[in-house]
Amino acid sequence: MVLVPRVSFRHPSGNPSPRTALLLPGFKRQMSVKSFSPAPGHHKWLEKLEQYKPDCLAGSLGQLLFLASLRCSKTVTLASLRHSLVVIFQTEQPWLAREDRDDLWAAFGLPVYEQIYSVTGLLATECEAHDGLHITPGASWNQDANGELWYREPPAWWEDRGETFAPSGLFGDVDATPCPCGRPTPRLRIGGPTQRQVLQNSDVSGLRKAFAEVA
Repeated sequence: MVLVPRVSFRHPSGNPSPRTALLLPGFKRQMSVKSFSPAPGHHKWLEKLEQYKPDCLAGSLGQLLFLASLRCSKTVTLASLRHSLVVIFQTEQPWLAREDRDDLWAAFGLPVYEQIYSVTGLLATECEAHDGLHITPGASWNQDANGELWYREPPAWWEDRGETFAPSGLFGDVDATPCPCGRPTPRLRIGGPTQRQVLQNSDVSGLRKAFAEVA
């Protein structure tokens, strides 16, 4: 996923962000946040990741699941991780299934947060209550007759789009009831799709090549 223009990573727990290793391109450089780019046929970045000693890992579901498998096989240690994992989704991507969350917990023993980005910025983020994803102020979400969630980015991001909504490929509903965390913003409750097998065949396959020499 490439975000254009570059946007700021916003950790769900708020500021200041923990020392975070980002596994996706397209984000601005920030204090305590560093980007790493996995590439097929190369594994030096993995050594640099260990040297960076992040408190938090943020990346796609496929990237985090594969790092989880490497940690379970003791190919990597990532012993510095002690804060959280952030699963970053773009619209039209597979969603986190319960078994995915269980796999990540088994490997890292850390809380998992979910976030949704469009190509222009953050659309929704999970909070510490882990009870749905808070909609970013200025963004809008609604549900169509089939249960699919449609979104509109804040007007400042795409001035020429007006009131146009776009399909997210995700299904669920919008909950306006108070969140246990105290934030007043509505939340997304997403039920799917998960498409785990599709994810394993696409996102993870490239990473297997990237880590072939390491394993």
